[in-house]
Amino acid sequence: MSEALGPLLDAIDLAVIASDRDGNITYWSRGATKLYGWTAEECLGRPVVMVTPAPDSREAAERILLDLQTGSRWVGMFPVRRKDGSVFEARVTLAALWDDAGHMAGVVGVSEDVTTAGQQERDLVDRTERLELALESGRMGTWRWDADSGLVSWDATIERIFDLQPGGFAGTMEAYSALIHPDDREATLATVESSMATLDDHEVEHRFIRADGSVGWLGGTGRVVLGPDGVPTGMIGVAADITARKEADAERAALLAAEQLAHAKAEAAGERLAFLSEVGALLAETLDYDETLQRVADLIVSVFADWCTIDLLDDDTGTIRRAVVAHSAAAADSTLAAEMAGLRPQNLQAPGAVAAVIRTGEPTLHTDVSEEHLKAGARDQRHHDLLRALGMRSSVIVPLIARGRTTGALTMVSTVTNRRYSADDLQLAMELARRAAIAIDNSRLFAERVLVAETLQRSLLPPVLPDVTGVQIAARYRPAQRGLDIGGDFYDVFPVAAGAWCIVMGDVCGKGAAAAALTGAVRWTVRAVATRQHDPRSIIKVLNETLLAEQSHHRFCTIIVAIATVEDDGVHLSVANGGHPLPLVRRAAGGVERGTEGGMLVGALREIDVALDEIELHPGDALLLYTDGVTETRSGLELYGEERLIELLGSLDTWSASATAEAIEAEVTSFQTGAVRDDLALLVIRAPNAGDVGGSSTQDVAIGRTKVESG
Repeated sequence: MSEALGPLLDAIDLAVIASDRDGNITYWSRGATKLYGWTAEECLGRPVVMVTPAPDSREAAERILLDLQTGSRWVGMFPVRRKDGSVFEARVTLAALWDDAGHMAGVVGVSEDVTTAGQQERDLVDRTERLELALESGRMGTWRWDADSGLVSWDATIERIFDLQPGGFAGTMEAYSALIHPDDREATLATVESSMATLDDHEVEHRFIRADGSVGWLGGTGRVVLGPDGVPTGMIGVAADITARKEADAERAALLAAEQLAHAKAEAAGERLAFLSEVGALLAETLDYDETLQRVADLIVSVFADWCTIDLLDDDTGTIRRAVVAHSAAAADSTLAAEMAGLRPQNLQAPGAVAAVIRTGEPTLHTDVSEEHLKAGARDQRHHDLLRALGMRSSVIVPLIARGRTTGALTMVSTVTNRRYSADDLQLAMELARRAAIAIDNSRLFAERVLVAETLQRSLLPPVLPDVTGVQIAARYRPAQRGLDIGGDFYDVFPVAAGAWCIVMGDVCGKGAAAAALTGAVRWTVRAVATRQHDPRSIIKVLNETLLAEQSHHRFCTIIVAIATVEDDGVHLSVANGGHPLPLVRRAAGGVERGTEGGMLVGALREIDVALDEIELHPGDALLLYTDGVTETRSGLELYGEERLIELLGSLDTWSASATAEAIEAEVTSFQTGAVRDDLALLVIRAPNAGDVGGSSTQDVAIGRTKVESG
């Protein structure tokens, strides 16, 4: 409270009390001493709520002071007490004081005992005029509107707020209305009219136009003045410039909006990173070419698009073919999808957006797809009609680039979801395409190498088992896994003389190309030698010498060579064993016999021992030749083993060769858990009974996706 204002307030005998922002009394007028009984010395520095309010009203007083921090004014009847302890009703007017930064600096209040005073308008006007003096220190102005004359009077403070010269206000409601910002005018005047109709106090905050054209903010309150007959005669009120507070609020709102935008962008970036991480993990799960293409498209329509297509470039022909079409459930249209997928390959130099992206390696983004975009992006009229039928809203086309080579293009389209692609979406699509292109190219390379491996693997097995009169022959072959590790297990059946056949079962060391080369060498060496001599032991020894002559390390194998002769009462087999698992014979009368122990690896030592068995198969008897992939199949740490195989073979009674081979394969496959460690190959040779029906030989070869059955 200024030193000059104090004597003035004392002179007009008002009970004026001022407090700081913490509620401690900083000014106590002479009129306050007269009304309450305390001197200024007794009150200065004390909390105002501990001095003037009646004891039962202190909590209410604290709430009123707290409400003033929002910039509002409080006027009303309030129970207060004197120094002598007496309580009386006082009319109290409280207003907040604000500093230049728009922060509340304190509170000033005027109170008077109205228990015996009249309520005539003249007295109210007088008190209002005195209140103006008290509120001036808070840069608050007062106004009055006389309803009968229509005149509006402003004090100098309000004129300064509106940037008017002293006396520059025209003094009418129309003049005040003209200064209100056009966007706030209607609502402000409606609030004043409503207050007059309901006799309720009102509060307004509105923008106004200063003389220099700048915009400020005014906050104020108004109260209806009633005549002796209770009829409204006008209004009085206070107003303050709240521009600084509004600007501070706007700045805080802008900062909050910026923070929320940054947070939203960070969340979007996090979602994109999470999506790309998921993409990388899913693409790494398979090297299957077609499955990789489909996974890429399905991932995109699950999150970012209604339709996705992948077009691939054939380097040999220079044409672009539609490889994959995927769509979300919301955009499901099987007929349209079929037509999109059925587009014929197009030349790389042909018109259309996809061809242009593949030619240039540059992406395209259409946030809003127009008819011009459809025409420019279509390869022909039919394609244009399909694009229009899609109902495209937005689209992104990005090149698939792997190892410096553009292999195709990926297209994302928004239709029913009405998504609009942005520059951020384009960047995401580019990164997605980069990862997808590498995965697709890896799958392509792997598929090409697998095809080579499978073709080579097939060449190492007889494409079809021969039909041997008087003998049933069945074969089963399963590689350890589809891929580049070409298996070393092989078998062969071929004629060596009239009524005589050579039967071979072998397993070379290692996997891959080296194993394939060794398998081919063993197979064709045995074929060449067996056509000249029919002694199976001699055949194996010549093979041993041949492998040693190659002077290559670790080129060895295990092998069984049998010469089978079909006779009237069965089949005679001369069986030589070079370190291979022993042959098993299932007798029709019951029981299983093992071949002779002995025999050494072929290709490891200069001199080897070769075990020889002479086996007679009578009608219903069967001979089983197999590789160690059968007995060494694992379930956890447990091997399938020879004992289980013997027990199974004995339980099959007089089953045909084909049924026997199928049962053994099924049993071993069901036993196996975890990764398959080795190839599986088996041959069943059976002397049929006279009443047996069916072909003499069957074969089941599973390499990659090809299964061959013959017989």
